[in-house]
Amino acid sequence: MGKRTLTVLVLFWCIVFASGIYAGQCIAQENQGQEDVGISGEHRVLNENPTTMVIGLSKIELRTADKEAIGVQVDRVIRDHLWYNSSFDTSVPVDRVPEDSSRVVPYMEGARTAEMMVWANVSVVPLTPSIALKKEDGYYYGSDGQGHFAFQICPDKAEYPTCEFVIENGSEYVVMYDTHGFNAVAEQAYLKRDEINLSIACMDMPDKAKAALYLAQNGIPCYAPCDRFTNSLMNYKEELGIETEILGSAPIRQTDYGAVIGDQPVVISLNESIIAQYTDRLYPDQYCDTPSRYFRELQKVYNVNLSVTEVYANVGETSNLVKEAKEQNAGVIGARIFNEADYLPLKEWLKEDKNHRAILFHSAAYNFGIKLFREFPKQTSFGDINPKFVSDNLRHSDTEEKRTNDEKKNISALMSFTFDDDNPNHLEYIAPLLEQYDMKATRYYITGVSWANFTECKILQDHYGWGVNYHPYEHYHIKVVSLYNKDGLTISALSDKIDEAVKNKGWIVFIAHKVDSTGNLYSTDKQFFNDVLDLIGERPEIKVVTVSEALAWEW
Repeated sequence: MGKRTLTVLVLFWCIVFASGIYAGQCIAQENQGQEDVGISGEHRVLNENPTTMVIGLSKIELRTADKEAIGVQVDRVIRDHLWYNSSFDTSVPVDRVPEDSSRVVPYMEGARTAEMMVWANVSVVPLTPSIALKKEDGYYYGSDGQGHFAFQICPDKAEYPTCEFVIENGSEYVVMYDTHGFNAVAEQAYLKRDEINLSIACMDMPDKAKAALYLAQNGIPCYAPCDRFTNSLMNYKEELGIETEILGSAPIRQTDYGAVIGDQPVVISLNESIIAQYTDRLYPDQYCDTPSRYFRELQKVYNVNLSVTEVYANVGETSNLVKEAKEQNAGVIGARIFNEADYLPLKEWLKEDKNHRAILFHSAAYNFGIKLFREFPKQTSFGDINPKFVSDNLRHSDTEEKRTNDEKKNISALMSFTFDDDNPNHLEYIAPLLEQYDMKATRYYITGVSWANFTECKILQDHYGWGVNYHPYEHYHIKVVSLYNKDGLTISALSDKIDEAVKNKGWIVFIAHKVDSTGNLYSTDKQFFNDVLDLIGERPEIKVVTVSEALAWEW
């Protein structure tokens, strides 16, 4: 055991030295922005004045029953060309498909891949080889799988000893077998897009982020345990109108259905102090600027002013962040966790107060980073590039309190929307949509299951005025009545039921699980739901209330 640990440590510092030689060669991309990765850079204007943001709701689910496949970079997953005389050296074929978790590299992207294999029984597809073309600027550019060479390759990756160089028709190409980064795996991921459900690679330079965005636009979710430049993709979903997930350095955990990446939210008030790590050093410290990059981009893209103090700290220096947080009485720290010296100060600070929270960047690849995520699941989150913003200004319970008796006399019927089973769709889509109509709903929360998310319930209740009730253990039929199902209910039929309810001062309950356009058995169609809201919105004599409010209503 001791020998193996020593071997891994020696290997790691070999990687540090070798990679450091080339660190300066990628500096040209350091200051690239959203426009450079394919996003317009137009800043989002929030509809209301937000008071709170939620970071970490984004997720990728891996279900054992679906027998999913993940496409991986070869480097640090299938083998490591620097780990000489090991079970993962260059004697391992680059296209070897690992039969079990013991056959993948036991650190960084390989460690997270192994967890997916154990928890979700995923199969692994090596994404190799990658062909890159040398352009006039002297850099090689990786292929997108459609004949375009669009993604700049960092010079050291194009000079691995396992690379082959080819000259054809006057053009110089490099064939990279030990693929590393989304810019290198994009070609094979695109070509295998019908085979894989997820792509895992490094995203520590802008063109790696650009390639991840390209894959997402082609329906391939992306996960980057090393995520220095995910900030350049901030708000990509709304900006480009796509739903495919791109996750940075998010934790992964086992669930009863398999595994989930992400889905570890924390709530941050927009007026509280945030301490964010930064550095101006090169390798191996440059990844310590990931927190400051994230919070700068978040403020710029969403037009919010946060109270962020950037504190200089390199590898092993998170104690600097803790010191500043204590001086300011700040409750949030953005940090990169690489080793034990980074881990221990943050651990002690988080233990001091349950209101202390840490957003971890470029950390899930490392043992001490993933350890902190798992020891403090309610206090840590990741650099979610699709954060949620909510406002206290439209709390509907406050609106109801201000309703005069004369207005209440004009109400002739009640309507309640109920949504079961803690689906994130409730917070991500339904609540903001209902808010546009000055409406609210009731969520039925399930305890004791892996996907239960009380943080979401709290946000729905406190910021959207929703009711939160508990789902019963079983379905008890106190009185069985005929229900309209999603296929049998039409807007015309609903309109008739509304007329009946208004005539008799009745109560209409709309029961659903989620709203989307998938056609899933448990889904309500988006267009139909919007038509329902339009119909209700045109009837001022109908009041949309929570279930609790309906039960307490007095005519």
